Amino acid sequence: MRILAASLCAALAVTTAEACTVESAVGDKLFASIQSDGDRAKQSLKVLDRLRALNDKGKDPKKPLGEQLTLAEADEFSRLTQRQSAVMLQSLIESAYQRDLKVIKQTFDVANGLYVNGREPTEKDPLSYYFGLLVVLRMVDQANERKDSLSTPAASDCSIEVALHTVERESLEKLGRMDVNNDVSQLTAIQKRSPKGPDGAIDRGRMPYEDRATLERLERKLAPAFREHRFVSDLESLKDLARMAELKYQFQKKDAIDSGGDINSVGQSMDQARLEKRDEMFVRVLKKIADDIPSDWSKEMSAATRTAAPAEAPSQAREQRDARPAKSAPVKKASPPPTKLQ
Repeated sequence: MRILAASLCAALAVTTAEACTVESAVGDKLFASIQSDGDRAKQSLKVLDRLRALNDKGKDPKKPLGEQLTLAEADEFSRLTQRQSAVMLQSLIESAYQRDLKVIKQTFDVANGLYVNGREPTEKDPLSYYFGLLVVLRMVDQANERKDSLSTPAASDCSIEVALHTVERESLEKLGRMDVNNDVSQLTAIQKRSPKGPDGAIDRGRMPYEDRATLERLERKLAPAFREHRFVSDLESLKDLARMAELKYQFQKKDAIDSGGDINSVGQSMDQARLEKRDEMFVRVLKKIADDIPSDWSKEMSAATRTAAPAEAPSQAREQRDARPAKSAPVKKASPPPTKLQ
């Protein structure tokens, strides 16, 4: 059990409102994200109305739209098309963030269910995916232990990390009241000297009777402590996953703005960030989640691009700026809306 006394005391020192639950924290984040979507939708409607008005100027279906607009109108069309693509990219980023929040909430529900009743979801259970994700998080936790055993979020508004830590404190308080150090030392000593099978597990049939009896007694006695410790470890992993999901979201928004809406630039800030090995593993978990569960926006755009041909947008080369309006440049295909984002 890798819970250090100092870390335990520090973690318990954080006080948060009891009303800060995981459900409310995720709900607040989702609400704010949906509000941002609404604001962008209003902007997008204005852009689309103007693009439609420019498109309506193309009266001759046999001629490219670019040849039927003035240079100023063609410039505006290209500018608005790029702006619309940037808005769509922001919506895609927002939708991916919403997906990550929902996955974290569902995985917490599974961890909490295991803690309460100990039953694992069946393969046909809708929560089976999130149980598998929890198993992956446990593997990451075992392979890349954090230096300070427990993370302690700064006391602040009800963030997801604070909400998870609020739940975690209950188990930490229980562990703090358990005097298990001597029992754990004795159990560890028996485990080390016990005969092992080919898979590394203890071969109880070959153990001395006294050791086997002591082992079983200690396992029963320590079962409550192990249960609390398992739950704390699960919550620590979820706190790290939530922290990296937030960092990814902020980096992606920055990349989208800095690049002017270029989807190929999204993710560069995260790739360049100097992360600890443990954090890098959680970033990989987020990428796997994106592969397994497309965001709502991604699914909608994928369906739309399968049924609709890409629009045409007018453009002109720099050397044609002084040409007559009737000689505007040939058109080029507009880029399809982004549909995939890690």
